[in-house]
Amino acid sequence: MQRYARDPKTQLAPPALRQVHPLGKSPVITDGERTVAETGAIVEYLVDRAGGALRPPPGTAEFERYR
Repeated sequence: MQRYARDPKTQLAPPALRQVHPLGKSPVITDGERTVAETGAIVEYLVDRAGGALRPPPGTAEFERYR
């Protein structure tokens, strides 16, 4: 885990974070060559990496609540 402090006046991402994501987005995860930004996309990526075992079956009430 790496924490990147934004500029306190401008709230712009530091150069080190821009090297991870060109727009300086956070949160962001890097998995090998892949970089995923935005909380929802990160959650879906991790669920998919777990083989979907963390996702309720489609067409169920649980899936609708999950979505």
